[in-house]
Amino acid sequence: MQTSSTDAANDDYDLRLLLIRHAEEMSVRHGEMAASDAGLTALGWQQTDALAAWLKERYEISALVSAPELRNRLTAQRIGQAIGLPVIVRRDLSGRVYGASVGADDLTRKVPQVIQELPDEFDPDVGNAYRRFCEDLTATLERLRTAHAGETMAIVMGATSISATIACLFGSAAIQVESAHTSIAELELRHGQWSICCINRCEHLPASLAKPRTKPPAAIERPAHEDLSAIVDIYNRAANSDICRDEVVVAGKRERIKSLLTFAKLPPNMTVLDVGAGSGILSLALAEAGAAEVVGVDVSPGMLERAEYLRLSSPAEVAQRVYFRLASATDLPARDERFDAVICRMVLNHSREPANILRELVRVLRKEGVFILADLLSHDDPVKRATQNAIEERRNPTHFAARSAQQYRELITASGLTVVSEKVIAFERELGEWMAELPSDAASEAVVRDMIEAGLETDAAGLNARYKDDLLIFDQRLFYLKAVKK
Repeated sequence: MQTSSTDAANDDYDLRLLLIRHAEEMSVRHGEMAASDAGLTALGWQQTDALAAWLKERYEISALVSAPELRNRLTAQRIGQAIGLPVIVRRDLSGRVYGASVGADDLTRKVPQVIQELPDEFDPDVGNAYRRFCEDLTATLERLRTAHAGETMAIVMGATSISATIACLFGSAAIQVESAHTSIAELELRHGQWSICCINRCEHLPASLAKPRTKPPAAIERPAHEDLSAIVDIYNRAANSDICRDEVVVAGKRERIKSLLTFAKLPPNMTVLDVGAGSGILSLALAEAGAAEVVGVDVSPGMLERAEYLRLSSPAEVAQRVYFRLASATDLPARDERFDAVICRMVLNHSREPANILRELVRVLRKEGVFILADLLSHDDPVKRATQNAIEERRNPTHFAARSAQQYRELITASGLTVVSEKVIAFERELGEWMAELPSDAASEAVVRDMIEAGLETDAAGLNARYKDDLLIFDQRLFYLKAVKK
């Protein structure tokens, strides 16, 4: 065995292996949800972003492989999105080989005894399983080495599998490796001999992502043209407050989502993309309504953790058809014509350039696929529209514009879609409940109340605001549109 330091520019090797541990999984924060098919936490999504950007800058990776567990696949998919590679899922890299009766941590502590002579009290089935794992792993790596000679290959797997891989390659169970989330163990094969270049490499992680979290995760830095940091920040804060658990708020969202699904009338067994998935209510409702697969994307790591918690909490078997991904609506981790239907709900009102979003959504929608839009509707009168947008922006600084029905139609048709139906629906909203959907304080609510009250007599914002049993009520109008990609 050799250990050394290396630079990615030094390419005199037969094969370079990057063994990458998956990002933080849900069981770290929600121990009762330690299922092997659980996804990532908010911090985990941030770790994947940092890792993917770092790998893109440093390495020329030729092949990206993942163990089959969801936490591994999600981490690998985020890397693949950044470096432009598909993910090869290898079932033979699963940590489940150890059997359900023995946990991975327990096995890691006993690895030296597994390969050597087993004590009487140790379950021989575990030792045999581990031996088989080493044999299968060695065969798998040999096949990959042959296929990717002279290249750099990344494999995303669990901590125990990384430790076992290194032990197998060097023929010594005494080698045990502790690895942090998204850490990298770099190995090189030169002239038939493996070398360890580094273990548990974590410099891609800012200190705030490497340490236990004591406050909501900060926004990921993104290119200036995306300008998503404010959106990420406010919805991260919403996810880490009690808002997502407020029964009144959740009940209202479910009722509005029910109306949208009634309008959409999507046939069963479709693959559906839910853009701006938020806390995951719509994604789960789509699966319950008969979708064969639902992929929910959002830019907020905090909201994605909430969505994954909702998925894991659901007793319905259909929840297994739902997946959540960290992605911008202008840069989706999906191939062309991937989905039968795309739903874009309450997203365009945050965008200065909605055409860019629609262009990407049309790309991933198959021919004859269905596009559903649901967004804030403004008044045709430009003065009332400006007043409404001022109120919306004071309540939510990430709001850019509620648009008129004609503006939405023009955006949709300009993107190449054909409108087949539309509907305007008004939901009666109470000011306090509406404000409670996002982080706010009493002072902000007072300002918004004053702005709405100022136009009560003239309906200056086109909201039909009025008092009802001492509660300030207004109409939130949404524009539903259904279109088809010809």
